[in-house]
Amino acid sequence: MTIIITGAKGIIGKQLTRILAKDYPIIAVSRRRGQFDLNDGIFEAGVDLLNFEASLKQIKEICLTHNLTPDCLIHLAAQTCNPNDVNDLNVLLNNTKLAYNVGLLGKELGL
Repeated sequence: MTIIITGAKGIIGKQLTRILAKDYPIIAVSRRRGQFDLNDGIFEAGVDLLNFEASLKQIKEICLTHNLTPDCLIHLAAQTCNPNDVNDLNVLLNNTKLAYNVGLLGKELGL
């Protein structure tokens, strides 16, 4: 079983990725690469989930290159706001688009 985890560099995502990688191949999705030891069955996708097409392309390339078929998607990605401006509408809009795009990714990948 191959698992895709979005927000893999976040507080929860980082720990979950390391725990699940002991038993399953993980496609770790985040905006930046370079956090994980890639010999541990973790395949990093450094993508901006706000860009659906680029995200889908990168994840499909990882799947083809490493002969992986995703079976599960765990969505933990989120944009955080400045604590001094908790009413930031852009953060709300971006997180809504993130969730929508992750849903589309799941649909396109047959999840």
